[in-house]
Amino acid sequence: MGSCKYWLDFVQYFRYQGNSTYFLYFKHKHILTGSLLTTAKYTTNARNILQRQRNVNNQIPKTFAIETLKMSSLNLPKLLEKKRDGLELRKDEIEDFIEAVVSTAIDECQIGAMLMAMYLRGLTSAETVALTVAMATRGSVMDWGDTDWADRVVDKHSTGGVGDKTSLMLTPALAACGLKVPMISARGLAHTGGTIDKLESIAGFNSNLSDNDIRSGLDNIGCVICGQTGTIAPADGVLYKTRDITGTVPSIPLITASILSKKAAEGLVSLVMDVKHGVGAFMPSVEAATELADSLVRTAKAMGIRTSAVVSNMDAPIGFGIGNSLEVLESVQVLKGGGSKDLRDLVAALGGQLIYSVKRCSSREDGEKRIKDVLDNGKALEKFKEILVFQGVTMETANHVCGDEGAYYLPASGYRTEIVCPSSGWVSWLDSKRLALVCFELGAGRRVAGAPLQYGVGVWLDVGVGSEVARGQRWVTVHHDTAVLDKGLEEEIKESLVISDVPIDAPDRVTKIIE
Repeated sequence: MGSCKYWLDFVQYFRYQGNSTYFLYFKHKHILTGSLLTTAKYTTNARNILQRQRNVNNQIPKTFAIETLKMSSLNLPKLLEKKRDGLELRKDEIEDFIEAVVSTAIDECQIGAMLMAMYLRGLTSAETVALTVAMATRGSVMDWGDTDWADRVVDKHSTGGVGDKTSLMLTPALAACGLKVPMISARGLAHTGGTIDKLESIAGFNSNLSDNDIRSGLDNIGCVICGQTGTIAPADGVLYKTRDITGTVPSIPLITASILSKKAAEGLVSLVMDVKHGVGAFMPSVEAATELADSLVRTAKAMGIRTSAVVSNMDAPIGFGIGNSLEVLESVQVLKGGGSKDLRDLVAALGGQLIYSVKRCSSREDGEKRIKDVLDNGKALEKFKEILVFQGVTMETANHVCGDEGAYYLPASGYRTEIVCPSSGWVSWLDSKRLALVCFELGAGRRVAGAPLQYGVGVWLDVGVGSEVARGQRWVTVHHDTAVLDKGLEEEIKESLVISDVPIDAPDRVTKIIE
């Protein structure tokens, strides 16, 4: 692990030592590079390890910090019993548990048992904060204290939706407004698309940035959009994998800690959460989404991050496009001042919250206006081009993607099928989850991690909820790579549309704002 080749030996030391156990950390540039676990009688060994580490570069870097922590006689079975019985864990007990997870000094069955106890018994607000902080600080944490823009570092997180491409417009728009955005995003999960997958449909785009790359991006253009590095909140990767196979994913405190441990590692001063509810969201009801939003806002504020949450409706898709390259095309439309009003308004609502939170405007409404202004005047589009070029895309490709013929420079499907309205009236329902699952089956999502994507497949909608339609009018175009669209998928698409014979008002995308 890192530059310290003795890591595995140290883990073995931990497995067989007694209660008086110490951790000796080597930290360089905020990255955990090794760990020595030793009892007092091994102090000579500790000095030897330091000397070995010194010999890697002939000197210990100035930023090298040595921290010794004494674990409080960690007794995992007793800790498990305590949480099983519904008792509150102390901060140091939670820290010890996360230390054991990160150092692999704990059996997988014990991790699963603790997560199940947390799921069934719940966590108090204090426990949730302690868990989140422990997960965030046991890895790389970005520090912008030596810059003159540390008070303007912001980010957004979405709980996942259908056609949710807001990061592609929000990130450059915020940078164009003078904020700094180290946007660390994810790949697709289940039926929801991922920001990184969408951007990687652009030839040459590199989402794997180092800490130095991220700093350079913020210094020079104001933002980056990249994937999570292995050094950020490493405990989260272990815990999430275990949650996924133990039925403990839908836990509000565990979801809160998972999300915020990664965002806290970005060194943010302000964060806006887009917490979705509806058929296309992981939280089906407004009540469940509000509970999660409350937990996220409360926990982040306790960690010193100014945070608000936009609770938004995910019954219908966001905008017109669903599918990786199709969503890039729609994002460029919005960056040019056009595109879906629904999508544009959501981007403005999220951005307005952040600009207002760092006192760069007089009100949320003023913040929203500033976002719309940079979408209309081309400044956000120029920032988007800068992101692409900084992250590996050629200037020629970036100009084409952001130009009038962008569709010719992005992956396209081999075939298209148009589906028409069966009757006249007003669209009263568009089932976002059904449409997303169709796109998944077409190849827009992954069944297993690392599987290749078909970037050009997906659906493009010509209507939204509230649209007046005529019988025989095209309402959706399906982009697919098979010569004939699968009949089962075609029926699913048809079933996702409901037409009313009376006018329908389009529902508000934003349900509520929690601060």
